[in-house]
Amino acid sequence: MRIQIAALSLFLAGSLLVVSAVAATKVYRTVDKDGNVIFTDVPPERLGDDIDPRDTQIVDVSPANTYSPSQRRTAEDGRQLWIVDDPAAPGGEEEAESQVVYRSLEITSPANDQAVRANDGNVSISASIQPELSPAHKIRLTVDGQTHSQGPDTFFTLTNMNRGTHTAIVSVIDETGTPLISSPRVTFHVLRAHR
Repeated sequence: MRIQIAALSLFLAGSLLVVSAVAATKVYRTVDKDGNVIFTDVPPERLGDDIDPRDTQIVDVSPANTYSPSQRRTAEDGRQLWIVDDPAAPGGEEEAESQVVYRSLEITSPANDQAVRANDGNVSISASIQPELSPAHKIRLTVDGQTHSQGPDTFFTLTNMNRGTHTAIVSVIDETGTPLISSPRVTFHVLRAHR
């Protein structure tokens, strides 16, 4: 059967899928007497008189790329874990906990562009994270471009803040200090009584 050039790419894609599924299958590239290029897994001597077996090449087909989707499971303490590696493998459970995928992280208080009355200069910052923080990770608070603190909590207290405008960001970091997710930057304005 002759395959027209317009359908060649579709046929080739299908052939590659079949070839990746059956490793022993060979793919032949040949040209018929009308100049049409044919890709097939049928040896050229069985294609008929229109094909010259001397014009046939065996096509090297690379292994297909594969994708293994993540699996989600619930840990005993209710945390949602996204598992990429096999937990039965050595170190798999620790690896699974470091594979938590965080959907959201945001500073909930103060709101962006909020004026905060703090005559003593103490400002509370609260954050919200989904899903819950993995024990292997920490939340880092950065204020005005400087790391303020990091730990397992989503509540921070800034002490003796100067009057004026400040920015804050919270990030989830892994064991190496690499950020996994960061919140949008929040700008807030500290109002203090002038003495």
